[in-house]
Amino acid sequence: MRKSEKQEKQQEEQREAERRKAIKKYKKKLSAITKNIEEEKKIVVSILIDRLSYLAAYLDELQESTIKSGVVVAYDNGGGQSGYRISPEVNVYTAYAKQLTATVKQLQGFMPETQADHDALAEFAKKFK
Repeated sequence: MRKSEKQEKQQEEQREAERRKAIKKYKKKLSAITKNIEEEKKIVVSILIDRLSYLAAYLDELQESTIKSGVVVAYDNGGGQSGYRISPEVNVYTAYAKQLTATVKQLQGFMPETQADHDALAEFAKKFK
């Protein structure tokens, strides 16, 4: 394995570790919000928390990436076709933000009717709008 390939592999492993850490952080935060869930609903709530944690971590990463590289990228298809287009990261960000919002609404359906829990979940979702 060449040195640059080894470095690339190490960098990718580091990014994966950072993603997993971010997902774990969101899981911990969301688990605290949902501690008053009825026992029979916990498995579904756990799945939704896993999904939200994943989406939130990747939205953070995509947001940081678009801050650094912008939302418009140059392209060159060859044969004189070149120009600018929306970054693929923006499209992924938009799709993930929609999924996050829908998942938050699903999770709210499982929440007990306490205003504090709904407010905490709404505050979490507001970060990604």
